[in-house]
Amino acid sequence: MNNNKNKPRSFIASLIALIAVAACSATQPMVSERLDDKTAVTITNARTPLIMSLDRYFSDANAREYVQIGAIEINRMGAREHFLWLGIWDIDHLESEAAKPRGYDTIHLIADGQTIPLDVHGWTHDSIGASSSSYKKIFAEVIDAYYKISLEQLEAFKSAVVVKLQTTSATPKEFIYWYNQERASADLAEFYRVVSQ
Repeated sequence: MNNNKNKPRSFIASLIALIAVAACSATQPMVSERLDDKTAVTITNARTPLIMSLDRYFSDANAREYVQIGAIEINRMGAREHFLWLGIWDIDHLESEAAKPRGYDTIHLIADGQTIPLDVHGWTHDSIGASSSSYKKIFAEVIDAYYKISLEQLEAFKSAVVVKLQTTSATPKEFIYWYNQERASADLAEFYRVVSQ
């Protein structure tokens, strides 16, 4: 099916959705904590996920693929684990029948040149012990992925000036920050401050 005529409309809808997500997050605290009454874990997350888009140097200039990245802490009666949630909007996956997008079983988070390899922990919020997602997806078709991350890795990520994300498929994709991520970066820094105390 040829969707070329819908690409401009889809891009405009994408921008509207991203603006709406940002507006909704403006009134929330930078870091939230809640008790999941179904799984009895305490979940802490940053207010705003980072948004990355395909680096135009490494991809088709018309490609519109995004990755949202949000930090999460799961506290099971004092046993704390940290995860990065990825909300993956992948054109190749949308056009295929695959259950999950290619290249995301292992990702490379590159923080100021330091490569942080992360293996997928699971593809649903159940995999981290949550009964629902902590972040709003920018599109309904976004695929969830959860990656366990250490506090040291999280510190390198939140402190980095230049951040990239690379997939590890035969034809890897490279993502960079989508426009200004100042609010999301500040939220990530505050999340790290809260969970590292």
